[in-house]
Amino acid sequence: MIILILAVVIILLAFLLFGPLKVVVTYKDGKTEINVYLYNVRVFKNKDKNSSDKKKKQTDSKQFEKETKFFTKKLKDFVSICKTAVKLLKKYVSAEKFRLDITVGTGDAALTAISTGALWAAVYGMLGVIGHIVYINEHNVQIVPDYVNTVFSADGECIIKTRPVYIIIIAITILMKIKSLKGKEE
Repeated sequence: MIILILAVVIILLAFLLFGPLKVVVTYKDGKTEINVYLYNVRVFKNKDKNSSDKKKKQTDSKQFEKETKFFTKKLKDFVSICKTAVKLLKKYVSAEKFRLDITVGTGDAALTAISTGALWAAVYGMLGVIGHIVYINEHNVQIVPDYVNTVFSADGECIIKTRPVYIIIIAITILMKIKSLKGKEE
């Protein structure tokens, strides 16, 4: 009897761990929404509570420099940790769909044109790097200049496919890397 129960538990675990997992990340009007699907059944939904209508605080140059240095340090740490997982990401994770729609306008036609070109370069540079790490099945990028108004809006969606067991493998790899980094600091 115990063997039968254990066999059923093992089969259920294998069913859950090796089932198809899809993560859909959507950004629209300053709000981010994350949905996680297992066997095309939504198991997690997170909606960003922040409103795009909030007033942004003004920062002076020293505060901006401080935040930039902090962000740069955190980005370097993040890159160091993720380098160990890149090989696993290439093997086990794929992006089914990537969509990005950006409207940009500065109020000045020449500056808007330059900004649009810079955004095209930045987005496709980023897409090239990400595409080297994770296979992207379908991508659609639209960057539209608005030569009259001062505007910046971005809408996007990314659908990522993998299996839960691969997330566990990648998580263990990252935790081992974090542990090794902490050991080197001490």
